[in-house]
Amino acid sequence: MKLLKRALLVVLILLVVGLAAVFVFLDPLVKGALEKGSTHAAGVDTKVGGVDASLRSGHFALKEMSLANPAGFRPEPFFRLGAAHAAWQNGSILSKTIEMDELAVQDVDVNLERAGSGTNYGRILDNLAKLSSADQAPEPEKPEPAPKGGRSLLIKKIEIKNVHAELHLSGLPLTKGTIGGEVKIPSIVIENFRSDGST
Repeated sequence: MKLLKRALLVVLILLVVGLAAVFVFLDPLVKGALEKGSTHAAGVDTKVGGVDASLRSGHFALKEMSLANPAGFRPEPFFRLGAAHAAWQNGSILSKTIEMDELAVQDVDVNLERAGSGTNYGRILDNLAKLSSADQAPEPEKPEPAPKGGRSLLIKKIEIKNVHAELHLSGLPLTKGTIGGEVKIPSIVIENFRSDGST
């Protein structure tokens, strides 16, 4: 009986230590998962500067995320995100409507490039398409009706600040060197965004 009690005590201590480790090391785990998942999905190297994931208080923050350009394109990143932040109501996670107080994104840089060999965004989209088609199961002969009463998502405020996109054209007929242009968007704000149908 004493041996059983000791074994149960050891298991209990290991569980507590394991749970504590999950909370202590949650940020590095999420950071690593984001980098590996995005690199696999997009087919280009992804780097994340830092993550602050707090499940208990219902918020998530990300700093400095970048996706490299595919091989054969310009050296600057295809996509760079300065920071992102999301806050939600933990009490709504299991309800019919998941409520997010805010989703904020800032300092977004996008470099679009068209060269003689194609486009950088085309390569990334092709990789995403291959990944999604490999994961999809064969469709049934008759499509099933969408389930009724699905859960919806409400985001009270979406704010995107400081968006900068550049377009570079090179290696095209009748052009010499590289031509391009840029677009800057200071701010986009959407309030009370609600998903149409199930999340």
